[in-house]
Amino acid sequence: PSGTMCNQIAFAVHCRPGDLVLLDRTAHPLHSEAGGAAVLAGATLYPIDGVNGQYTAEQVAAEMTPSTRYFPGFRLACVEQTTNRPGGYIWPLEQMRAVCEVAHERGALTHMDGARLFNAVVATGIPAGDYAESFDTLWIDLSKGLGAPIGGVLAGSEAFILEAWQWKQRIGGAMRQAG
Repeated sequence: PSGTMCNQIAFAVHCRPGDLVLLDRTAHPLHSEAGGAAVLAGATLYPIDGVNGQYTAEQVAAEMTPSTRYFPGFRLACVEQTTNRPGGYIWPLEQMRAVCEVAHERGALTHMDGARLFNAVVATGIPAGDYAESFDTLWIDLSKGLGAPIGGVLAGSEAFILEAWQWKQRIGGAMRQAG
């Protein structure tokens, strides 16, 4: 029913307790999701300072150090397209691809909070599939620019979706009564 639920399900499927999720300091999961990653997945959100809500591949390379007995591992890099709090900035396609490439090289997965992905598509003319192709998972919002009153769609591999369905049920299911 919501993008917050989509993000939280993605974190729960991808992460084990103690894993780190890299994201920009202004990202929605950090400011507007009530600590859900810690409560539901046991994951720690690890904020870094990007520019206008966007961090770089170089920052990912610098931050995603291997885990040690004292420091947990990075399991996920998360980006928000378009940025919310900084004012709707569009992540450049090549920057997103570079961030995903470095995260994958470091053994991490990637997730796009695509709440306003279609705003970026309209503004740039770049197809949503081009933005999505480097990510392991993403979600899109049906109410932002698409005219639906509610709803989010979470996408990923078949194995990811099978686990996601269980998490959806665990944290409240769907809104079938609304239909």
